[in-house]
Amino acid sequence: RPPAPLELRCVVGVFRHGDRTPKQKLKMTITHPDLLAFFQRFADPARGMARELKLKSAQVLQELLDVVRGLVARSERSSDGSDVEDQMDKLVQIKHVLERGGKFSGINRKVQLKPIKWNEATAEYT
Repeated sequence: RPPAPLELRCVVGVFRHGDRTPKQKLKMTITHPDLLAFFQRFADPARGMARELKLKSAQVLQELLDVVRGLVARSERSSDGSDVEDQMDKLVQIKHVLERGGKFSGINRKVQLKPIKWNEATAEYT
């Protein structure tokens, strides 16, 4: 009697998505009062001075974008040598990254703010 024909029951494949885009990071030191006020507004005062602030929600990222747009517009109008002018290139990059894609959704963008140190004048929550 001839052997029974072989039958393929299943195929198991393990695939790794090999063309994953590496993380793109931009680090900068910020001392502008508008951005420090933004940090303090979203930090948790119950925990004292926050060590870091991770922004992922669409509403908070939109508010950060509005602050950065205002700083870029203000810097374009005036040339008084302020720290905003010194950071103009990085602020413009942040603005472009936050504007990319048209809306905030999924896990495609995250902003992480970490204070280096607090001066006594800025250490108070209002």
